[in-house]
Amino acid sequence: MPYCIRLFGPFAVIAADGRELTPRGRKACAVLSYAVLCAPKPVRRERLIGLLWGDRGEEQARASLRQALHELRPLSSGKAPLLLVDRANIHIDSSRFGSDVQELRLLAARGDADGVASLLDDSRDELLLGLLGVTAEFDEWLLAERARYRDERRAIATKLGRAALAGGDAESARRLARLMLATDPFDEAAARLAMEACAAAGDIADARRIFARLETVLRRDLDVAPSPTTLAVHDRLREPDPPSTPVLRGVPAAFPDFTAANRPAEKPRRLYLPAVALAAVLLTGLVGSYWHGATRADKHMLLIEQLHAPAGDRAGLLLWQSLSNDLTRMVVGSDTALTFADQNTPPKARAAADYVVTGETQTNDGQLHAALRLISGRDRTILWSGEFSGPADKIDALRQRMAVRIADVLVCALGARSKRPADIDPATLRLFLAGCENWHTDWPQAKNFFGQVVARRPDFAQARGMYAEALNLSAGATNGLRPEDRTALRRQARAEALTALQQDPHIGAAYQALAATTGGLEHWPQREAILRKGIAADPQAGELETALTVTLGNVGRTRESIEHAERASALDPFAPVYASNLAEIYAYNGRVSDADRLLEQANQYWPDEYYTSWTRFEVAARVGDATQAKAMLEDPARNPGYRPQYAGLWRRFLDARIDRSPATIDQAARAMLAAEPQLSVHGRIEILQHLVQLGKIDDAFAVAMRIPPVSPEWGFLWFRDYMAPFRADPRFLPFAAKQGLLPLWSRTNRWPDFCRERALRYRCSVTIQANASA
Repeated sequence: MPYCIRLFGPFAVIAADGRELTPRGRKACAVLSYAVLCAPKPVRRERLIGLLWGDRGEEQARASLRQALHELRPLSSGKAPLLLVDRANIHIDSSRFGSDVQELRLLAARGDADGVASLLDDSRDELLLGLLGVTAEFDEWLLAERARYRDERRAIATKLGRAALAGGDAESARRLARLMLATDPFDEAAARLAMEACAAAGDIADARRIFARLETVLRRDLDVAPSPTTLAVHDRLREPDPPSTPVLRGVPAAFPDFTAANRPAEKPRRLYLPAVALAAVLLTGLVGSYWHGATRADKHMLLIEQLHAPAGDRAGLLLWQSLSNDLTRMVVGSDTALTFADQNTPPKARAAADYVVTGETQTNDGQLHAALRLISGRDRTILWSGEFSGPADKIDALRQRMAVRIADVLVCALGARSKRPADIDPATLRLFLAGCENWHTDWPQAKNFFGQVVARRPDFAQARGMYAEALNLSAGATNGLRPEDRTALRRQARAEALTALQQDPHIGAAYQALAATTGGLEHWPQREAILRKGIAADPQAGELETALTVTLGNVGRTRESIEHAERASALDPFAPVYASNLAEIYAYNGRVSDADRLLEQANQYWPDEYYTSWTRFEVAARVGDATQAKAMLEDPARNPGYRPQYAGLWRRFLDARIDRSPATIDQAARAMLAAEPQLSVHGRIEILQHLVQLGKIDDAFAVAMRIPPVSPEWGFLWFRDYMAPFRADPRFLPFAAKQGLLPLWSRTNRWPDFCRERALRYRCSVTIQANASA
């Protein structure tokens, strides 16, 4: 087709040679998109005037339409124009364009469940995103069209999901159902399909989690219960027989090489989390959650006391009132062990609280300050404390940051996944809480705290597993370490992980550390096997889902990588690294609006977190607003911390992205090539990406072939969407062979996702095998 038109998400028109021909003006886009959706029927000029210029006089309105059509002349002129215009009508030549709407219908007609899932995954946004608000009349039409296409997508996904499930393809059915739920969390039909697909795949615990999330949002937001049909599906769920307990002794040569030829059939996963049912949500702020199979001894009740504030300090009072509700909303429904009480709870129940959240607030000079403490309900011993401050007129933002930080610590240290000894003393618990507070943001600090916990309580397997992973992460995060020191840290991490798993084979962090220290692409199948084994043993481990996200992304299995990133973020919504990781993956796979939404939320929750700031910069620089990225680079408060030489190369790259003139691009490329000999491997990889994005493919390959084999952790960079011209070139294969990827793909018979890309100038699997053999 001469033109490709994107209707889901931001409207775009792409020529066959890759040039973007989307008009700049919103009303010109509105004219064109309306004609596309009406095709092949013509659109009368009067209809467009009424939709877009109905508030103007006739002559002025006709002149405005002529101006919009003038802007569309690149599409209405030439030998075979896309847009046909005459005195009365405007219409589109349907034979000259393809669209994502047409592709969706074609895939549906073929019964291609995987194809529909992939398309929906890439195009989750609303129809014509960004065109709402042009005029009231156009908005009315657009909202009706969005509802119609939303229903059509849902009907297609439901039909194909049901067909896939009936045909024994539970994974495709589950994927389609999850995509529907991501768009509409109240969709009971999608939830039923997801639950049945999970059950068919042997993942009963995930089916129950889906039901729990559905029940929570229905009760919380709509004040209704799930329908009898949905309840019946939930009641039919049965737990599969548990697999044998994993045993790890010594360095696990026992982990098999999971190639296609010798991969054993997977047993149904036994997930150890009891099913959840939300019993009551009281409007007073008291929330009690009771779980099937959970006893009072399994739970911890937290009392949220009124924060002390000076008389008349209204801001402090408002902060406390909303904080109770936020903590309840964040934790209940996502953790089986924590319940909350407040001043409305009967005195006898309040007195039985295991832990108490208390503190003080005060407003000074327009700033609201809060000091919070978690104390023992038994003897009022302080176990954790934190201080927060922010503008008094932005209470909501401050409250959200407080709630996220407290919830993170509580779930980590006191939640269902915390397998701590019953007789742990307050001093050791205080250290464990401190380790949890630093778990997602400062690994060297977390390492120090968890190390002290293990020294005090060698039988505390959960702390030992987290200590092992903190050791491993510190080896990569701490600057100034000698190579031998990093090696020693990773060796210690592996030993601690094995010990933790011998003590308790369900410690997710220990599996993560064990996988991370099984390095090199030659051991990649073993690494994947360890992570999948860990997820089976600890299905709520967001860290394992993230590790599998990276592990799959590094070898080009991008779609699977996205699914695990989404699961990690859902399992642990309080972790800034997980949210930023998901945003980064979305951004570099065509879902920039989803990435921007996540990063904006992350910036509210964790405004000073380095990884979030760095991700915001690079996403803007690579695929977003280059002008905004340059402003961040020039602002010391927002600069992600690049050294002057690297910042200078980023500045040249951004100037070229903004200008796009051949002279500016050539000047930037020359500067990068001149700087290359003085750069580290990381710097060379950065300018390789710069050169690809600027269209300097020959220069990019010249740099690429001078890059030595790098750690597998860099692999995901080659598979980002903006690197497609690099992958499409046959010269990519020798580069991939040098990096060790070709032998892995050939040996495991698992081909990377880019093999489906139409722009490739070689036959993917055949050429990969030939190059790997050579």
